Amino acid sequence: MKTPNFENMVRGLEHCSNRTTCDSTCPYWYLMNDPNMGIDECTSQLARDALSLIKAQNEVIQDLRKAGYPHNFQREKPWIVNYMYAITDVIKKAVKLQ
Repeated sequence: MKTPNFENMVRGLEHCSNRTTCDSTCPYWYLMNDPNMGIDECTSQLARDALSLIKAQNEVIQDLRKAGYPHNFQREKPWIVNYMYAITDVIKKAVKLQ
């Protein structure tokens, strides 16, 4: 499954949350140009894209949590230590999201 474009979804969500009229500034506007589609299809596609992205991100978060915190790297080369501290911070963020 192709992951939706994050920037387009953010713009679409901002557009809908501001309750502005549907116009060409919304990245989901192309659905409104189809005579068989309407506002319901536009918001439904946006919801499907957002749900798809949330599921993909959750999978990454779960994988990070399973990997756990790295340890015993203090005797490694400095660049490895710096990397391990950075990846540990990412894993800590993933753990907090759950």
